[in-house]
Amino acid sequence: MPVIGYATLSGRALEECDDDLAGQAEVIARACQQRGMALVEVVREAPTGQGPLRVGLSDGRPGLRYALDRIAAGEARGLVVPGLRRLTRSPAELGPIVDWFTRRGARLVAVAQGLDTAEREGRIAAKVIIEVSRWERERLTEGVLWSVSTLPVPSAGACDADDGGAENLGDAAVPITFP
Repeated sequence: MPVIGYATLSGRALEECDDDLAGQAEVIARACQQRGMALVEVVREAPTGQGPLRVGLSDGRPGLRYALDRIAAGEARGLVVPGLRRLTRSPAELGPIVDWFTRRGARLVAVAQGLDTAEREGRIAAKVIIEVSRWERERLTEGVLWSVSTLPVPSAGACDADDGGAENLGDAAVPITFP
């Protein structure tokens, strides 16, 4: 079975990153050999900084998008990562990625966790990961909604004449839209 390896860099010094990438590539190659998978290539992701949480499949990670596109095109049947932390930065992001593999019948192997969705236990773990990720996204959304609901609503006359032209909203509800 042809698979793609995926290695990521952290924000450390360049020399450390090169060593880290080589170590990740070795872990990926060893896992492929042990499982009888043909490693097509190892995609390396450049460091991007931590940035805001994004729940998309590969937002801000062109290497991951490239690997997923190759899998979707049938050029490979799975992805091997040294560990789930290399695949995503948060539990909220992880579920949609694991779900993507599940829906396509593609294989996901996370070496550090012993996760292999080609095995029964791995498929069960994938379902749990997807559900926990959903809970985490709901928790984060509830936290945002709670934070917004605690913002003070300006009362009538609360804005001065010297407000720089701001409109007095009084007690009117302000619609808030989330993407």
